Amino acid sequence: PPNNHKCTLMGNNCPVKADKMMDYAIDYGHPVEDEYEMPLVRRTTFRNEVDNTMIEVADLSRTKRACLRQEALKKYYKGKTLLVAMASGNCEAMDAMMDRIDYLQFKWIEYRISNEDEPITEDQRRVETLDIVEALDEMKLLITQFAERAGLSLTGKKTSNAERVDIRSPIEMGLCEEVWEHVNEFFSGIEQRVKTIEIKDSMIKTTISQLRDLLEELHDRNMK
Repeated sequence: PPNNHKCTLMGNNCPVKADKMMDYAIDYGHPVEDEYEMPLVRRTTFRNEVDNTMIEVADLSRTKRACLRQEALKKYYKGKTLLVAMASGNCEAMDAMMDRIDYLQFKWIEYRISNEDEPITEDQRRVETLDIVEALDEMKLLITQFAERAGLSLTGKKTSNAERVDIRSPIEMGLCEEVWEHVNEFFSGIEQRVKTIEIKDSMIKTTISQLRDLLEELHDRNMK
C-alpha cells in the first residue's frame, strides 16, 4: 500500500512518490474525437543533393566530351584553326538545340499535367499556339544553319550543281543524325498536341512539313 511500501528508489523514480505529484482533482481535459500522435517528418536535402550531383556529373561529362571532340576536330582538319572553330561552333549549336528541345518538352508536359483537369479554353489554346509557333521559328533558324553548313542549296532551283561540297567532319554528321531524330520526335509531339486541342493554325502544319523535308535532305547527305 502507498502508506507502507518498501521501495528503495529515490525521489520520483519511485512510482508511488511520483504518483503523489499528480493532482487528480484537476480536469486535464480529453479530446472529443480520437487523436493520434503525428510524427514530425523533416524534409531532407538528400534529393536536392542527388539532383545537384547529377547535374555536376552531366556538366563534367559534357566538358570532357567537348574536349575530346575538339581534339578530334583538330586532327580531322589538320590543325586549321578556322575550320576547327567552324566545326566546333556547329557542334555546340546542335547540342544547344537538343537541350532546348528537351527543356521545351519538359516545360510543356509540366504545364499540361498541372492543367489536365481543366477544360481547354480559347486562352489556353492561344497560349499553346504561340509557344509552338515560337519554338518552330527557333528550329527553322537552326535547321537552316545546319543545312547551309552541310552545303545544301536553300535558294533557287535545287540541282546537284547548285550544292556545295560538304566539308563537315564525321563528328558533325553523327551529331546531325541525333538532331534529326530529336527534332522529328519533337515535331510528332507537336502534331499530336495540335490535334488533341484542335489548334486551327495552318502555318504550323506547313512549317513542320517544310522543316521535315529539309531535315530529310540533311539526313540523306549525312548518309553519303
